[in-house]
Amino acid sequence: MDDITLLHLATQTAGFEKPGGYTQLLFKPGTRWHYSDGGPNWLAECITLVYGEDLETLLFRRVFEPLGIQPEDLKWRQNAYRPHTINGLKRCEFGAGIHANVDAMARFGILYLRGGRWKGKQIIPQSFVDAARTTIPDVVGLPSYTDDKYRDASNHYGLLWWNNADGTLANVPRDAYWSWGLYESLIVVLPSLGIVVSRAGSSWQDDWSSHYEILKPFLEPIVASVSDPSH
Repeated sequence: MDDITLLHLATQTAGFEKPGGYTQLLFKPGTRWHYSDGGPNWLAECITLVYGEDLETLLFRRVFEPLGIQPEDLKWRQNAYRPHTINGLKRCEFGAGIHANVDAMARFGILYLRGGRWKGKQIIPQSFVDAARTTIPDVVGLPSYTDDKYRDASNHYGLLWWNNADGTLANVPRDAYWSWGLYESLIVVLPSLGIVVSRAGSSWQDDWSSHYEILKPFLEPIVASVSDPSH
């Protein structure tokens, strides 16, 4: 465990199995890419201990409320994989832990589009937004532990956000990036077009994978509607 860094936890390279509980390592940290709720849940625990405050309270005060997001817009479910407290503090899981409506999701996307600023105030650092929205040099090119589901994932992944830096989506700007959650819940940021799109609803696929083909019918018409003079 001493070999695992915060960067590993935030880039799906720590080596944990898929479930978000306390699982065994599948490979040496930093040598492969593998999508797992375990890494983000460990990251949530680290942040909780550093700030000495539960994440729900912390993030509502410092991020969500300044954006106009209320508790009825965004809810943090009870832990599904880990005990409810850590060192006497409420423990909140990052992995599939947050349920938000499309308005809250869009506000979060606009925050990222604006480089972390909201109404003239820097809510999150510009440097963090830049790291989240593009690829990480130490991650690019790492083989995926399960290539059948996550083909070339390391070439289009930042800090818990996906991106189009490698041009996998040919008809979508390369600066596009998005969060991608359960049931194809998406927050898509298109900086060069000044667009934020939020999407929630039923899933588009029976067995989730990161293959980008499923995003083309959704993203390409949005891009064409503002970049093609004939639309």
